[in-house]
Amino acid sequence: MKRRTLALVAVMTLCAGYRLLATSGPAIVEVIAPVELPPETLGFKARSLPLSKAEEKLAQPTHVEILHRRYGTTDVSLVSVAGGLREIHPPSVCLKATGFEIVAQRQITDGPRCVVELKLRSGKGRNRIFHTFVYTYTDGETVTCSFWRRIGSSAVARLTGKSKTWSTVQVMDRNAADAHALMMQLLNTVSKKRKRYAIAN
Repeated sequence: MKRRTLALVAVMTLCAGYRLLATSGPAIVEVIAPVELPPETLGFKARSLPLSKAEEKLAQPTHVEILHRRYGTTDVSLVSVAGGLREIHPPSVCLKATGFEIVAQRQITDGPRCVVELKLRSGKGRNRIFHTFVYTYTDGETVTCSFWRRIGSSAVARLTGKSKTWSTVQVMDRNAADAHALMMQLLNTVSKKRKRYAIAN
């Protein structure tokens, strides 16, 4: 009973801290933009894809950047958030909201790197299409598939005045091997390019 009480207190404290951080005022932070989407990779040139209206609204703050590219048949999305917490949620939230059904999920670890693989289904009946969706989080130093590790790192960094950018790297293709190959290629480009942004919450 005592453990449950302590756990509940810890969760409530974390939630309170999250709300405080998510609504705190503007600040200038050093931003790490850890991933670049190359103009060409694996023999395919990048094609830019437009943002949805909801994404355009989400990306209006200067500390949020959303990019979509297509390499051959593989779609890549890069969502980078510098310091702010209100825009953070797992990719599964958007996938379900746009009509995809998640039929399977697993984590794949390769040394210090970890990615999440989702098997998606869209359409009905004979029009059903299956996709492989792979994603991970990186800040330029760490690559993790843990949403809570990503949240915790952002919260601690912001509390200590050392806010940094975390990027969610997302790759989707009907061919699982192609999706994973492009994800590995992108993770090989992880760097520590630095910019400065105004955090406007």
